Amino acid sequence: MLLPLLLAVMPAVAIGWAMKGRLSGLAQLRLQWIWLIVTGLAVQVVAMGYVGRSWLLVGANRPAIIVATYVLVLVGLARNWRVPGMAVIALGFAMNFAAIAANGGQMPVTRETIEASGQGWLVTGVGEGQPVYQSKDVLLPKDQTRLWALTDIFVTPPPVRRAVSFGDFVTFAGVALIIIAAMRKAAPASAPATPLGLAA
Repeated sequence: MLLPLLLAVMPAVAIGWAMKGRLSGLAQLRLQWIWLIVTGLAVQVVAMGYVGRSWLLVGANRPAIIVATYVLVLVGLARNWRVPGMAVIALGFAMNFAAIAANGGQMPVTRETIEASGQGWLVTGVGEGQPVYQSKDVLLPKDQTRLWALTDIFVTPPPVRRAVSFGDFVTFAGVALIIIAAMRKAAPASAPATPLGLAA
């Protein structure tokens, strides 16, 4: 999800500039309890297997860890619901959380979707019901998946092809809205001082 998210950020910045916004507006965002969101996302990286894949605690409790990280992130997002675009991000996370919670703590994906994304190597030797590392996914056929429409059923287009969910697209849209709104609301730069003797 991270690489497609970065690709969503770039057009948002371009739109913000086209609307005469400034990147300095991002630094002016007043976010609260941001540590909850950062902690949740950081622990997700561990649960996804990018680090600590061999840790017994992570392997044995991966679904519970993923659920806990979503709770942390959702609480942090809810705390900032007044920030324009944050409610959209929270909706996207909530959609993903619903699918994950309904399927035992991991996001279902089919083998066909993973292979269509060009990442078939991730499921080499992975059986049905087993986790797909470097993701929050679990390999499940459609007929064994609850809330199938909310799971990872889409593949993003090149140059970054990944299996994603409808909730991911909603999240991308929310991030773009935050960037554009913050850039447009950037505090104007201080007007240059008028030289003495030239004042009207």
